[in-house]
This record gives sequence, C-alpha cells and structure tokens, in this order.
Amino acid sequence: IFYDYKIWLLGLFWLLQAFGTIGITLFVPQVLKDISGASNLKVSFLSALPFLLACVFMYFNGRNSDKTGERRYHLGVPLLLSGIFLIAGMYTGNVLSFSLLALSVGFNWAATPVFWAVTTRYLRTGTSAASGIAFINALANIAGALLPFLIGYTKDTTGNYDWAFWIIGVALAAGGILGVAIGKYAYHQS
Repeated sequence: IFYDYKIWLLGLFWLLQAFGTIGITLFVPQVLKDISGASNLKVSFLSALPFLLACVFMYFNGRNSDKTGERRYHLGVPLLLSGIFLIAGMYTGNVLSFSLLALSVGFNWAATPVFWAVTTRYLRTGTSAASGIAFINALANIAGALLPFLIGYTKDTTGNYDWAFWIIGVALAAGGILGVAIGKYAYHQS
C-alpha cells in the first residue's frame, strides 16, 4: 500500500475531508453560541440542523452518483462547495452565516458515500483492501489529533474562529479539487 500513489491520494483526500468533519463538527455549538448568543438549549437544537441537512445531502449525492455512475464530480464538488460556504459564512450576518455553515456541513458529509464507493472499488477485496482502508483512515486521524488544538489555540489567540475556519475552508476546497482529480483516476467503470 505504501507504494501505491492512488492510496496516498485517497488518504490525502480523506485527511482534507476530515478537516471539515472534525474541525467543524466539534466546534459547531461554540460557533453557534458566538453567532446567536442564544441559550444552551437553543444552541443544542440549532446544532442538530446542519447534520440533518448532511443526512439529506449524503443520501441524494450518493444515490445520484450510483444512479448516473459518475463519481468524479460527486466526490469533489461537494467538498469544494463546503470550503467556499464555510469561508463565505464568516463574512455574512447571523442568519446567513448559520445557513452557510449548515450548507458547509451538509456538503462536507455529502462526499462521504461517494468516497467510500470510489475507495472500495479501487481497493477491491482481501488484505490489501483492509490495509489500504486502515492506512487511509490513519492519515485522516491526523486531523483529529491536531485540529482541536489548532482551532482552540487560534480562538484563544485571536478571539474568533476566522483563521481556523480559513484553514479548514482552504483544506476543504483543496480536497474538492483533489477529489475531482482522483475521481477520474481511482474509479473505473467495468
């Protein structure tokens, strides 16, 4: 697996996607509290909405990708949009900011079913598939280890989430571009 550049590219994509799933997911309640100033109960309910949207986006993006057989754009475009919406949300008002954050979360998760369709199709079966999936997930765990510290440090230093969300947004957008590229090479219809 270490000599297969496509596994490295899939791992890099999953790492960049994890910037959103980990970086945004862990901090949605705090961001919503800052944006809205609402009570903890209201923030808890508001925090659920982006993930309900994510369920809908995952279903329809995965279903449409399966129906059409197209993987490349179904893999990359949602992540690119996720990064764009996350960054745009930092420069808007409260309601629009929340809407863009919700769309960012939804599009970030929308790439998940397509990614695993591409990955399992490329890796096939057996020991190489198991070790490839483990390697890809191990790379993504780097985001889980580093992002909470980075986001917390950035928030403490600057007083807001802007720089951290710029980093996450750029990572998501880069992942989207990479997704379009690897969707072309890692998935072949039979």
